Amino acid sequence: MKHKFLVVLMAIAATLCMAFGLSACGEKPDETGKNPPVTDPNGEQGGTQEPDDGEQEPEPYTEGLCFTELYGEDGTTVIGYFVGAGEALHEERIVIPSRYQGLPVLSVSTDMEYFQKITEEHPELGREELEALVSKYTFNECSSLKEIVIPEGVTSIGYGAFIRCSALTSIDIPGSVTSIGPMAFDSCGLKTIVIPDRVTEIAPATFHNCAALASVTLGSSVAAIGVSAFESCKELTSINIPDSVTSIGEHAFRSCYLLEEVHFEAPNGWKVSQNEDMSDAEAVSGLDNAAQAAEYLTDTYCMYAWTREG
Repeated sequence: MKHKFLVVLMAIAATLCMAFGLSACGEKPDETGKNPPVTDPNGEQGGTQEPDDGEQEPEPYTEGLCFTELYGEDGTTVIGYFVGAGEALHEERIVIPSRYQGLPVLSVSTDMEYFQKITEEHPELGREELEALVSKYTFNECSSLKEIVIPEGVTSIGYGAFIRCSALTSIDIPGSVTSIGPMAFDSCGLKTIVIPDRVTEIAPATFHNCAALASVTLGSSVAAIGVSAFESCKELTSINIPDSVTSIGEHAFRSCYLLEEVHFEAPNGWKVSQNEDMSDAEAVSGLDNAAQAAEYLTDTYCMYAWTREG
């Protein structure tokens, strides 16, 4: 069942992201060519980005950010960078550049597999050392962070990027973003969020325990709302589910105590099941009633997986 995946995810997070405080920039790609291993514990420092053609003004960005190389399919060509807090961990305002060393900044934080790789390659490190290592690749637990500027051109916000950023109450996600990783905003201070139209999935626990989150706008391409995606968003009173959505994971709206209206743009054809293969799926009717839909998602069918024929 998908909820078991979330349990595993949370267990990994407990090991890797309890304090998520790391710094390093890779030197070589891993075997898949997607991410480099950790080799430099000091990371790359920033200030202003040199112009590409010598005519434009240098692009300002926050000092101390950590930029790590991202590699193409051939595993050797650097195609851009992902960025983490680095030494800027305690800044109130962070500006990310659109380019670094002549190449685009493509991601804020990175994927879960990268952090798993860190633990495998550094068995000698204790828990605190690992937490200190992993954190600068994200903005996790940047407790002072109130504003972050993410430039157009960034295509992903990675795994655990802003966990427990309690002072971060709003964020503008550029329209270029196509993916937001699991737990990206878990337990942060967001009050409102707008998901860009290119994002196709709200990943597991993306907004879990965002207790102040009161307004959510889902983009027109969202097809899946993952396990515990909005669990414990206790200020959320209503949400619109676009007709692009065809699946909703278990506990997606669990403990959303004030959620009274869920507006389904496509209220027909939904089925629910407690089995991953949907073998005992039963039809759900009445979803054209916003109050009834909210009750189903937060109570009656809260622990069920939902699916609809696209």
